[in-house]
Amino acid sequence: CLVGASVTVVDGCVYVLGGFDRYSDEVFHTLFQLRVDEGSPPYAWTRMTCQGAQLMARSDHSATLWRHEWLVVFGGTGDDDHDAYFTQVAILHLPTMTWELPRMQGMVPLTGRIKHSATIQHDILYIAGGLEPGGQYADTVLAYDLSRNEWLPPIPFVRRSQHMSFFYNKRLYVYGGYNEDLTRSNNALTFLDTATHAVTHLEIESPSAPHLHGQQYAQICGDQLVVVTTRKKKKKHARAGVWHLDLTSMQWQEHKDIPLQVDGHWQVFVMQEHADWFALFGAPDDDLDEYYGIVLRILLREHGIVAVPPSRLGTDLAGLLQDDDGQASADFVIRSGVDPDAQELHVHRLVLIARWPHFAHLMQAGMVESFSNSVTLPEPHDVLRGFVHFLYTDALDDTMSPLLVADLMVMANLYMLPRLLALTVRRLYGCISVDYCSKIYHAAVQAGQDGLQQTALSFIFRHFGLVVQSPAFHLLPHAILAELLDQIP
Repeated sequence: CLVGASVTVVDGCVYVLGGFDRYSDEVFHTLFQLRVDEGSPPYAWTRMTCQGAQLMARSDHSATLWRHEWLVVFGGTGDDDHDAYFTQVAILHLPTMTWELPRMQGMVPLTGRIKHSATIQHDILYIAGGLEPGGQYADTVLAYDLSRNEWLPPIPFVRRSQHMSFFYNKRLYVYGGYNEDLTRSNNALTFLDTATHAVTHLEIESPSAPHLHGQQYAQICGDQLVVVTTRKKKKKHARAGVWHLDLTSMQWQEHKDIPLQVDGHWQVFVMQEHADWFALFGAPDDDLDEYYGIVLRILLREHGIVAVPPSRLGTDLAGLLQDDDGQASADFVIRSGVDPDAQELHVHRLVLIARWPHFAHLMQAGMVESFSNSVTLPEPHDVLRGFVHFLYTDALDDTMSPLLVADLMVMANLYMLPRLLALTVRRLYGCISVDYCSKIYHAAVQAGQDGLQQTALSFIFRHFGLVVQSPAFHLLPHAILAELLDQIP
C-alpha cells in the first residue's frame, strides 16, 4: 500500500516516485511509469532504471515538470529521521533517466518541507506552504532559480498544507488544503503578486461550488480551475463530482455529466497543467490496499472544459517588426525629428490606419504623408519605437524606462489614444521616485493628468533635498520649474 509518493504526468506518461509502505513504513526512491494514452489499455506499470546521482528515499515531497523533459524534486522526508526534511533539489532528465543533484547557491533553506505545493514559472521553482520539522506550518514561498541553481529570498505567504498551486495572470495562486487550525480552504483562493509580494485572499461563496466533504484535487486548465472531489463509499453524505471555476468571472460550474459515481476507491489524482484529461487511481473492491490498482481516465474536452490558448494577435503582429518577411512587407516609414540619424522605423500602413486615428485622418485628408510613404514626428526615436510597439501589440513594452513612458504618455494625450494614456499613467504611478519624479511631474503637466501631477509634486516636496540633486530635476524647463517652485508650501 504505497502512500506519500509524488505523481506527475508528462503527456501520456504517469510517473510515480518514492512514497512509503503504509504497513511496514519502508520508504522508497523507486520510479514507476505508466502509459495512459488513448487506446493504450491494458495498462502496465514499469519500474524505471535510473542513472547518475543517487536519490535519497523519500515521501511527501513534490515532483514538478520543467521544460517538458526534466522532473524537479524538492522536500520530503526519509525513513531514518522523520524530523529531517530534504533541502537538496534533485533533477531527473526524463529522456535519459539521469539524476542530477545541482550545487545550490544563494539563500539555501535551513530546512526542507513536506506536504507543500510546487509549480514552475519562467524557470523559477515556487514552493508554497507545507510543513516544516516539528509540524510547523511554513509561512513563506521558497523560490529557486533553476537556470542559475540559486535560491532567491523567501516571500511571506499564507500557512497551508496539502494544497495545490498554479500561476495565472503572473500571480501565484493556492487552492484547497488545510489551514493551520486544520479547517478546510476548498472554496477560497489566495494569490501572491510575485513582483510586489502583495497577498490577496478571496472567499467564493456559491451554491454551485464544490462540496467540502470528501477528498479534493485540483489543476489549472487555461483560465479554468478544475476541481475533482472523490468520496469513500462509507461516507454517504460526501458527493463525488467535477467542477470548474472560471477565473475570469470567478463563477463555479458543476459538471454533473462526468461519471465519477462508479465503483472504485479513488485515492490518487493526476493531471498535467492545461491538459484536456485527468486520471484517478484507486483500489478495486477485492484489494483495498492497492492504491494504483485501477485507473479512471476522464477526457475534459468532451465535457466542455477546454484550455483556450492565450491570444497571439499582438505577438504575431509584433513579429512583423522583427522578422525579415515582416520588414520586407513594410510599406511606410516613421522617422524622428529630434534623432535624424536614428534608424528608421519600417511599419505597415494598414496597421497604422486601423490603430492610429490621427494617421487614418492624414490618409483620408490626402496630406503629403499619404504620398511620401513616410512621416517625421517630433519625438525621440526610442519613444517612437515604444509607440509603434503599442500600435502593434496593444500593450506597453515592459522594458521601457519610466523616462520614456512619461514621454509616451504625452504622446498618447496628443494623439487621443485613451488606452495608451491609461496604461502609461498607471505605470508611472508605480515609478515615482527621486530619479523619476521630476520627469513624471513635467509629463503629467503636459498630458493634463492632474492626479499624477499632484502625486509627483507631493513626493518632490517630501524629498526635496534629494530631488534637486537628480539629473531629471536640472533638465526641467524654466516655465515648469517656476510653476513647481510657486507651489512650495
